[in-house]
Amino acid sequence: MYEILKQRVEEDQEVLASLFSPSFSIVLALYSIETLRGLEDKTPNLQVRHAGPVTNTSLKNVRDTGGLDLKFPDYKVKVMEDLRKLGLIGLYDLIYTLMTSFRDKVNLSRTDRTSI
Repeated sequence: MYEILKQRVEEDQEVLASLFSPSFSIVLALYSIETLRGLEDKTPNLQVRHAGPVTNTSLKNVRDTGGLDLKFPDYKVKVMEDLRKLGLIGLYDLIYTLMTSFRDKVNLSRTDRTSI
């Protein structure tokens, strides 16, 4: 099974890990795109809207062509925060506990908000 997935991903020029990101997860994909659409809707004068599953590369391409100025780590934090607001606290807490990079990004984001 892994080899089939790996081959498919290599054909599509994507990294295998992206299949398990919030954008590609069967459980999280709808929430993820709703988060992105919400951010786009709140941003005036966008020349381009994101068209598909979010990846680091796709966000960069959209940003470079007049779309939403959002980096992939910030996007993932926003998706998790939106899930927490929807009541999916357990998932948020699990990821916050297990992923140091996510925890650091959330803490940095909280610090930035309190300094405004």
